[in-house]
Amino acid sequence: MSILLDPATLSARRDIARGALAPLARGLRAELAPVLSGAIEIPRDKALLSRTGGRCPADGTLLRFDPLDARHLCPACGGEVRGEMHDRFRPYWYQLWLAERVLHAAVLGVLLDDAECIDAA
Repeated sequence: MSILLDPATLSARRDIARGALAPLARGLRAELAPVLSGAIEIPRDKALLSRTGGRCPADGTLLRFDPLDARHLCPACGGEVRGEMHDRFRPYWYQLWLAERVLHAAVLGVLLDDAECIDAA
């Protein structure tokens, strides 16, 4: 049972996810590999939003976010920056990424009857 979809609609979507869109579903599940393998962390600190954290000091560009690489790299100039303000800004993007992975895993888990995805969600 689903709050948003009646059983017939959910069943139809399951059929599509396992049929015509099976390659897409496999690709989306592969993207969950870091989550399913436990290669994620739950941030202990709240994000600190500031004028300097998360931006390149040379040109003001938002620093690149990679959930599996905590380095602070500027996509414009290629520089790497360090410091507490950048470290404290990173959870902003990381918490959003984690929330997206929860929904991602939950939807795939339900559509594919995938217990590992459901457990991860």
